Amino acid sequence: MNHRRISAIGLNHLMAFVGLLTLHGLAGCGNGAGDALPSATDVVIKHDAAPKRDTASATATGGAGGGTIALGTGGSGSATDIGGTGGSTAIVPDAAPPRDVAPDLPATGVPDTRPVPDVGGTGIEVSTAVDTASEGSQDLVKQDAGPPDVPSEGPRDTTVDAQDSASDVASDLVSDGVADLSELGADLLVTPDIGPDATSVDAAPDTQGPTCSNPGWAKQFTLSQGSLSGDKDGNLFVANTLYDSVILGGAAGTMTTVGDGDAFLMRMGPTTGSAAWAKQFGDGALQTGTGVAVDKSGHVGFIGGYQGSMTIGTSAVSNSQVWPEGYIGAVQATDGAGLWAKSVALMDATTQISTQPSLAAIAANPNVDDFVVCGSASVAATDLNPPSPLPALVAGGTDDYDIVVAKIKGNDGSVVWARQIGGAGNQMCMAAAVDDTGNVLIAGNYSGQLDFGSGAFSPVAATNVTLPWVAKLAGADGSTLAVTHGQPGATGGMASFVSALDTDSAGNVAIAGFFRKAITFGTLTVTSASTSSYDALAVKFSSSLEPIWAKNWGDSDTQSAVGIAFDSGGNLSVVGRFNKTINIGSGGAILTAASSVDPTSGLNTNNSDLFFARIDGATGNPQCALRFGDYGSQEADGVFIARSATGAAKDTTVVVGSLTSVLDFGSVSLSTSGPGIENFWVAKF
Repeated sequence: MNHRRISAIGLNHLMAFVGLLTLHGLAGCGNGAGDALPSATDVVIKHDAAPKRDTASATATGGAGGGTIALGTGGSGSATDIGGTGGSTAIVPDAAPPRDVAPDLPATGVPDTRPVPDVGGTGIEVSTAVDTASEGSQDLVKQDAGPPDVPSEGPRDTTVDAQDSASDVASDLVSDGVADLSELGADLLVTPDIGPDATSVDAAPDTQGPTCSNPGWAKQFTLSQGSLSGDKDGNLFVANTLYDSVILGGAAGTMTTVGDGDAFLMRMGPTTGSAAWAKQFGDGALQTGTGVAVDKSGHVGFIGGYQGSMTIGTSAVSNSQVWPEGYIGAVQATDGAGLWAKSVALMDATTQISTQPSLAAIAANPNVDDFVVCGSASVAATDLNPPSPLPALVAGGTDDYDIVVAKIKGNDGSVVWARQIGGAGNQMCMAAAVDDTGNVLIAGNYSGQLDFGSGAFSPVAATNVTLPWVAKLAGADGSTLAVTHGQPGATGGMASFVSALDTDSAGNVAIAGFFRKAITFGTLTVTSASTSSYDALAVKFSSSLEPIWAKNWGDSDTQSAVGIAFDSGGNLSVVGRFNKTINIGSGGAILTAASSVDPTSGLNTNNSDLFFARIDGATGNPQCALRFGDYGSQEADGVFIARSATGAAKDTTVVVGSLTSVLDFGSVSLSTSGPGIENFWVAKF
């Protein structure tokens, strides 16, 4: 069976927002007359070899306005680093925050003690597919194919490809786009006049962090793109969508969908990745699972979109609309027993837009109870109305997206507080986290106006500009503690998107995403290698959201960071996908993607490889990196690190993603059962 991508998670959420830009000004249509850009040029979004299932998911809502912004908006842009070798860096000297001073035990999650591999071409590719006739999950054994860190496709490039010319602008933007970005306009292709190059200065020398070693175990399942989280003991929890059948083995056995698709939850052990239990929820209609989180008391919260009806525990929800509504549910971590379910309407018949609003993220902290959910809505998200005397939620615009965010009790699903934040243009929440003190971090993208309570960000983002934002809200009532945003460091249309967010034990914040042209955070400016394609982006902020460093990695093609996580020492792991080359290795070493030419058909599939990198928390400099892939689409979609765990589980690092052909990790190899089949994978690094 052909397993298709759910468009409701990860990078695909971001591309839904990209589609909105086309509706609201990029193509000269939508709300604003005169927003059209001259000399429109089509830009094609890459798609994987596997077809995609059209399943828009639902979204989260938030509460009404409030709080005082503790920080001003980002400062004016400084001189910009232009990535002559595929990326650029900006960093504030001597601004690194204190490291994690908690009495953590030594990290044992990555037992491999080999030296840092040659990141000029790390990761393994195989030339022959592994026989995996069964489409179930596979316990994989080590391959006798030589040392795991030896590349198989020959010498790597040692330089980054030259920047694309304006005539090359029809190249693809992102490998998993939900909506085509048509008619972006010629001014998107103009190299911005940003002044002379600036020289970056490291705030501090790199500190020794864990090395990049190939996974200790990896498993694949006949599921679509999914989400992963974990608890304080290192147990892993997966949210996904079950389309057909999946063989899990052991007590979990085999599961088969009831109808078009069921929401799927699974608990996996950290040592071997074996399934402890699995649950499915749904009826004959389509229900999706797109996000998961675990709180201190062992409540496993999950989100997604649904039609028809769902029952979780004794709670039943139903949706008779022709579009999917959002839902939030919870089960017990020990055995998957259902606790509660809540339906969340985020649109109506008069405000439907081509890319539907959805719940984009759910987050928790293993040291704190309860969840936070966030996303977007085109109507007042009254299903998330907070208790009196807090104000009810009100839509901020007409036919546009608003940010919605809410704190939800883990034991019964009741709303503690909620906010809905919007105005002219589109505002979306894409990622969320809860810090060790219970405060809430959210991040996303906006165009037009965005106001967290102390006036709209300045300058107002034009309809052909998409900018990132990060906010810190009080865990008790959702009031604004701090907020910051990126500012365009280039003239003309530019775009920057947030994919993921995490916090460390000191309250520092890191975001991952991708951007094109130039963007400024405070006094830090980074510039993409090509004005017509995207670079991967990572930015670290202090606990008060002051920018500490900003890094980007790329070349003339598309690169994106889609997951980021802190370990107990304050270092970071970043995962993503890339085409051609990416300069994310130690000392700027280049990783080179495998050939995307299908050996059977001879056609160029334009598919991406995945990358995994360790980043120094103080400076943002990569310590090591690996890449994996072949001609098919091999992608990383998220990363989880058990930084709060103890014993052997501490700092366990687990990555999830998807594959459409062969994915050889060197230590283990994964392979789908046929061309174009998409599988979900989980690997412990």
